[in-house]
Amino acid sequence: MADSLLGQLSELASPQVLDQISKMTGVDTSLLSQGMGAAGATTLGSMANTTGSADGLSSLFDMASKSGDATENSDPRGGSLPSFLGSGDTNPLIGNLMNSVLGGSGASSATGVTDSLMGSGINAISGTLSKTLGFNIAPMLTMVAPVLLGLVTKAVKGGNLDANGLKEMLSGQADAFVKDPANAETAKLVTSALDAGKQGTAIRDAYTDAGWSAIKGAPLAAMAMVAAASPSKGSGAAAEFSAAAGAISQAASKSEPVSLLNMAFSGGPSQDEIDAITGRAGAANPLELVRAGVEQVSQGNPGEVAAYKALILSTAQATAEASKEGGFLGIGGQQVSAEEQAVLDQLKSALG
Repeated sequence: MADSLLGQLSELASPQVLDQISKMTGVDTSLLSQGMGAAGATTLGSMANTTGSADGLSSLFDMASKSGDATENSDPRGGSLPSFLGSGDTNPLIGNLMNSVLGGSGASSATGVTDSLMGSGINAISGTLSKTLGFNIAPMLTMVAPVLLGLVTKAVKGGNLDANGLKEMLSGQADAFVKDPANAETAKLVTSALDAGKQGTAIRDAYTDAGWSAIKGAPLAAMAMVAAASPSKGSGAAAEFSAAAGAISQAASKSEPVSLLNMAFSGGPSQDEIDAITGRAGAANPLELVRAGVEQVSQGNPGEVAAYKALILSTAQATAEASKEGGFLGIGGQQVSAEEQAVLDQLKSALG
């Protein structure tokens, strides 16, 4: 067990390390242990599935050959990857957690690696695991997946494995985990999550990149419409963006793991997405951007149109209610100004 990838991961997630992470996150150690076990097995299974295609195997082998236990290496998506096995006395799991808290290139690299290993169905995978376990496992995937990649890289280099050797190692260990009676409950969950990932990938692949951008951009265009109707400054503007992002994340969290809403909006919008759509909204009719998103959903996932429209409206409403307009030094003013209400009415009319 200790020689396996999951065995090595388990050794890294020692009781002392879990206790440290628990103090940093406030999550009970038993939940951390359960979550990390599921996250590790799911990541291993996803990598094993990736090797089933020639392109997937080539991509994963290239990734494992260029990242992991080196101090800094090329990221297949551009940029560089930090060490995923840590250095000195820093446990890599704690290092990834600190990166996610502090932000910066380390956090974005860990997220990018996790996305690459899990594929476009990652939100469906994460949502399925979270729903069954009863807590949000997404941060644990980001914590665990890069470390597992580091262990894979170490095995590839240490064993002088070629691509086929990598495939045999991953497939063999994934199969052994699933077939071990001691892992029956976790294996069932992992299989369910990976199946959800395939379904989620099918949802994403049904759209072009432009169509997917339109879907993700419509709620932000609605936010931009409301924000522009009665512009706020400083903390007021920041509150509006934060409220809109929160409304989007909340709607996604209430949706089924295998759904367009969860696939597109789990985790909320990134700052880059917000900047891009507000920039476009200034140069184009934002209402047309809203309609374009609805049209895409109507064509590809008609069963989710009502929920998608509700998400757009809730985002707009949250933006309008985020800060008072008018008044003096925070005294008086309206929670929703007349101009904002006019935009809300316009959106409700356009969405039907």
